Amino acid sequence: MSRRWSVLVALVLMAAFAFGVNRFLASRQTHVAAASNPVEAKPAFILPGTLYLAAQGDLFSLTGGKFTDLHMPSSAGTWMQPALVPGTQNIVANVELLKGDLSESWDEGDLQYATAYMRWRALDYVVRLGRSPGDPDYIVSGDPRTAVEAEEVWTFVRRPGGTWLLSAIQQV
Repeated sequence: MSRRWSVLVALVLMAAFAFGVNRFLASRQTHVAAASNPVEAKPAFILPGTLYLAAQGDLFSLTGGKFTDLHMPSSAGTWMQPALVPGTQNIVANVELLKGDLSESWDEGDLQYATAYMRWRALDYVVRLGRSPGDPDYIVSGDPRTAVEAEEVWTFVRRPGGTWLLSAIQQV
């Protein structure tokens, strides 16, 4: 019987010690200052290539020591998409919606969300910029003559009465 009490006391002491260590370490956390607008920042050194980052709900690129905001003007109503491979362009043409259903809609705070399921067919290929369609290295991937089918779930968001903006795309 005394062995059970010894084990129980040991477990309680271990739990109390763990809780105390956790609270001690939590009290030592520093508070991170809010990030400034990257476009206003000057990097300490210049990295080769292009780095993409998201900050404060915007998408930025860092090239040659200069940040560029990739969010297009609200009149365009869209985002620029960085090329996956520098010097290339993804072309999606002859898009045909095969099926589209509103899956769900909901409110979170002052935002409204809607999710749509879509199955579509299109020509989807990547070309090398600066090359002509007849060049052997013009097509990087895909086939400009063969359509591919895709199933995706697109989530849109807006403030009440505002414009719907694309929030997420998931492959099905």
